Amino acid sequence: MIKLLLKALSLTTLLLIGVVNGATKTPDFSMAEKLQQPAPAIKLLNKKLVLKNNIKGEFNQEKHIKVLSRPLKSSGKFNLSEHQGLIWDTQQPTKNRIKVNSTGLYEWKSSGSDFNQGQWQVKPESQSAGFSRYAKSFQALLNADIKQLQQEFDLYWQHTANNWQLGLKPKQTSQLTKLISWIKVTGSDRVNMIQIREQSGDFSQINLSSIAPLNSSTSADVNAK
Repeated sequence: MIKLLLKALSLTTLLLIGVVNGATKTPDFSMAEKLQQPAPAIKLLNKKLVLKNNIKGEFNQEKHIKVLSRPLKSSGKFNLSEHQGLIWDTQQPTKNRIKVNSTGLYEWKSSGSDFNQGQWQVKPESQSAGFSRYAKSFQALLNADIKQLQQEFDLYWQHTANNWQLGLKPKQTSQLTKLISWIKVTGSDRVNMIQIREQSGDFSQINLSSIAPLNSSTSADVNAK
């Protein structure tokens, strides 16, 4: 089911960004502290992450695919709420909107010239018992939910006074090993960047900005869609 999620995000140029300043180099996890539960690093990371659920922000991203000479680029806005899940609203180069939560994967279908008039349509392939688990892992990447991530990944932690990096390698028992080689999350008081190396050799990265609490008016708009 995670393959379905990755495919859907790729088709809408959604999932994460490419080769920047040698970012394709595999992280040296041996130099990092492997997180165990409980660990002081977990408390420190949770303390740094002031904003977790119920946030909004903007993204700029690229996805480098081996068979393409140029990366896929996209930008837009996102909402991450405890009740709605993740809404990823691509505005450039074309408008596209998806929603991912514990109940499945949804695509926004506009009903006319106004893109905001329409309704959500569920992707039938996402209606399975296993999808909720993988959807939670994807959402956990955006808010660095350590407890959720530890269910699927071995975690590796490095930090300085101002910044931190969280390395993730799928557990040998996880089905994610078939698709993902490693993930690196970088941040300060919030998640700033996510990088993913897929087993296929494709590489992705997403930069997040303008992150702020999701206010009641925005939540109401999201609920209406």
